Amino acid sequence: MGYKKVFDEIKPFKLSIILAPNNIDISPLILRSAIPLVKKVILLLAIFVSTILRAQTFTVTGSVTDSVSTESLVGANVILENPRTEKVFGAVADQDGNFSIANVSPGMYRLRISFIGYKVLTRRIRVEGNLDMSNMKLQVDPTLLDEALVVQIQERVKQIGDTTQYNADAYKVNADASAQDLIAKMPGVVVQDGKVQAQGEEVKKVLVDGKEFFSSDPTLALQSLPAEIIDKIQVYDQKSEQSQFTGFDDGNALKTINIMTKAGKNNGQFGKVYAGYGTDDRYNAGLNFNYFKNARRISILGNFNNINQQNFSTEDIIGAIGTSSGRRGGFRGGGGTSVDDFLVGQQNGIVGTNAFGINYADEWGKKFKVSGNYFFNQTINNSQSLLNREYFSDELFNQEYSENDSTESNNLGHRINMRMEYTINDKNSLVLTPKLSFQDYESYSQLAGSTFNAGQILNSTNSSESVDRNGYNLSGELLWRHKFEKPMRTLSVNLRSGLDGKDGVTNVSAENYFSVNDSVWNQNQQTDLNTSGHNYSANIRYTEPVGKGMLMLDYSPGITFSSSDQNTYLLDTAQDYSILDPTLSSVFTSTYNTQQVGVGYNLRSKEQNFMLRLSYQNAILTADQQYPAEYDLSRSFNTLLPMAMYRKKISDTSNVRVFYRSAANSPSVTQLQDVIDNSNTLQLTSGNPNLNQEVRHFVVGNYSLTAPKKARTFFAFLMGEYKQNYIGNSTFTARQDTTVNGYTLAAGSQFTRPVNLDGYFSSRATLAYGFPLTGIKSNLNLNLGGAYTNAPGLIDEETNFAQTTNFNGGAVLGSNISSKVDFTMSYNGSYNLVSNTLAMATDNNYFNHTASVKFNWLIGKGLVFNTDVTNTYYAGLSNGIDQNYLLWNAYLGYKFMKNDAAELKLNVFDILGQNTNISRTITETYLEDVQTTVLQQYLMLTFTYTLRNFKAEEPSAEDKERQRMRELLGPPPGGGRPHGE
Repeated sequence: MGYKKVFDEIKPFKLSIILAPNNIDISPLILRSAIPLVKKVILLLAIFVSTILRAQTFTVTGSVTDSVSTESLVGANVILENPRTEKVFGAVADQDGNFSIANVSPGMYRLRISFIGYKVLTRRIRVEGNLDMSNMKLQVDPTLLDEALVVQIQERVKQIGDTTQYNADAYKVNADASAQDLIAKMPGVVVQDGKVQAQGEEVKKVLVDGKEFFSSDPTLALQSLPAEIIDKIQVYDQKSEQSQFTGFDDGNALKTINIMTKAGKNNGQFGKVYAGYGTDDRYNAGLNFNYFKNARRISILGNFNNINQQNFSTEDIIGAIGTSSGRRGGFRGGGGTSVDDFLVGQQNGIVGTNAFGINYADEWGKKFKVSGNYFFNQTINNSQSLLNREYFSDELFNQEYSENDSTESNNLGHRINMRMEYTINDKNSLVLTPKLSFQDYESYSQLAGSTFNAGQILNSTNSSESVDRNGYNLSGELLWRHKFEKPMRTLSVNLRSGLDGKDGVTNVSAENYFSVNDSVWNQNQQTDLNTSGHNYSANIRYTEPVGKGMLMLDYSPGITFSSSDQNTYLLDTAQDYSILDPTLSSVFTSTYNTQQVGVGYNLRSKEQNFMLRLSYQNAILTADQQYPAEYDLSRSFNTLLPMAMYRKKISDTSNVRVFYRSAANSPSVTQLQDVIDNSNTLQLTSGNPNLNQEVRHFVVGNYSLTAPKKARTFFAFLMGEYKQNYIGNSTFTARQDTTVNGYTLAAGSQFTRPVNLDGYFSSRATLAYGFPLTGIKSNLNLNLGGAYTNAPGLIDEETNFAQTTNFNGGAVLGSNISSKVDFTMSYNGSYNLVSNTLAMATDNNYFNHTASVKFNWLIGKGLVFNTDVTNTYYAGLSNGIDQNYLLWNAYLGYKFMKNDAAELKLNVFDILGQNTNISRTITETYLEDVQTTVLQQYLMLTFTYTLRNFKAEEPSAEDKERQRMRELLGPPPGGGRPHGE
């Protein structure tokens, strides 16, 4: 009964009292009227009190365990249902078996707890305040065990179109595990050398619930998120913003991991803070704080250590770029200097890191979405390396080069990335993605290098070099998207621009010895470098439905300006750097102007998708150099660039995709600039103004198959690449003192510069198969692969093809027993065959493997034991390079405080003192082995506090109003759905 109805019935009673004559006894009338009125007043008061009580909400908490083993049942489903209002609350038991349900209104409820393989536990409970339901014990149901295994297997992995989706709960890890620890157990995913590969390709982006999370650094994102909040892991190729809108693939997809968070785990605060100190003044401190509330996501990270924990992307070291070769000489792989060619991944040596980052994502109203991050990184590196190099040439068969290099560097960077999306209306939207970075780089190095022939020294150098350089990069994209009334008819315009520059000073001093004439030459010089560039481009794309498919027309103009001003000075009599050396100096500018038009057709159905596209590109390259030699160049390139894609859905569990693309790449300023780099006088380098653009043809195919009922997955990946006018290396060795570009190349020294060559080809294949081993409650992932590269190069004007064949395979066995016992065993082996057409005597075969075991055990009563052992073995490397070493780490920890939030642990790193770093590099002209000193044995005591404060997702305004109406009106007459639905 509502309030208005009660008050309406009181009105006649008041009126009868007022109008009654004085001589009439109205007590019987009052009595007869008062009795029902009192009942209604009491009912009104009851409604009022009930409404007040309903305005209060409480929290129901508890824990779920096995009735026999008392082990926590992670992932148990907890349902709280009010039969009267049909209000349902839910939760999932966490790593410790605990659950929490907030915002529960008072009343009678049915509590239902279920878990695969166990009998359902049902209880009726009354909620009148905060309620603790600890130690809810489930009993095993033997009749459901077989079915439970099937259901559990079904939920491990499935294929949804082009997306592979993993169920995180099917891969058990310890309570402190990160997202990276979790995905390392999943089939088709490999975590190695600080990089993550999925289905044969490197992961470039990580999303959280579909939103960017530290967009330019996937490793940082995966290490920042705890595994316990993850519900699903999705792996797919994310198309560009423009392709997602038009539905027409432009080939710019990135391998992406999307992390879907658990219900109840995506609202709250979670993270950790830690600090540790050890022997040899080793320290490690940091924080990881995450604030998630509905669409708002804020993450704050900090990392301060001198134990080689490095969290940064390659963009953070762009300040180090500037010389054309580096101290070791040569253009590795033929390309010019770029971020991708310089210190990719972890830096070698002993590194101290100071890093801070913040990530923000939110929705500002219904029309505006924003995300962005700021990251500061400083790395202080002390590195010592031993290098041995063997050349591919019959004439140089016995010639080798060895080098000892000691470097101290300090690299500091700031990086800002943002993405803003504004929905103007249902037909128009804008996406803006600005990026800004600054870098500052300083280094000091000492190098001792020698060239030998048949064991006899040809030349040597002892040099020191100091570098002080800074750089910046500003870029942005603005995408306008418009869709018409007619389906598949769209218009989009993408505008891009960029501005970059770097400048700095390099000082080199050296003493050089040459055995041919038994001479010593002292070198002392200073080089000032200033480079700048800016670029502008656009892409205008129109799509139109034609027949059963879609036609696409696009136009892409672009222009890039680059300039480099390099001046090298020698000492004068006053010991000042004032004498300009024109042979080592250059003033160079270039312009690369492109005009591209394309047409494509896309035919799509539920079962398959076929796309064909053809573009015509005209490119004009102009350049001007003032010295060391004055020249102008102007070249025009006309290129047809085809593209094709075919995807077939074979069944609900399998699909195949084949993609082909071509692209034209202009040589960089460094590659074109005809100026000598003599930072290592035994290994001179220079650019080449006669370079043509390189055209790349790339084809990739992949096949995926999942068997959900058996939790088996199979992935196949195949890649092939061919390059026209491949930019490779030409290496010339002086038999006697020779003049190159006005500079004296001493006998026995080498001169390298880029040249265009034909015949480059490479291919790679990967097979991955994963399945559960139910007998030991584990997952086994197998991988098999191979690669082949045929890279041309010139050695003393003769063409050499360096042919490298690789066979590799491995296995990962990951436990799925419980969150208290977690182990991962892995093995990766690789056999390599290196052959050369110029010098068969230099052919070389070598083998390497990495075998590791990681074990984590929550012993009980707060004790934790963790250990990992990795064996790295090489066979066939250069003499003097250690080829077999063992890295063994371990720690013992104690957890305490409520929910084991605090931990104190003693960690021992490199127990055996064998840690080292070995790498092999193969170019078109030489084979090179490098051994670098790394961090070795230390002990550290660390305190860690973990924050876990999760809340139920806040209901929307619509949900709140619907619930208010339910409580006010009660259930409808005759049952059925509640009012307001």
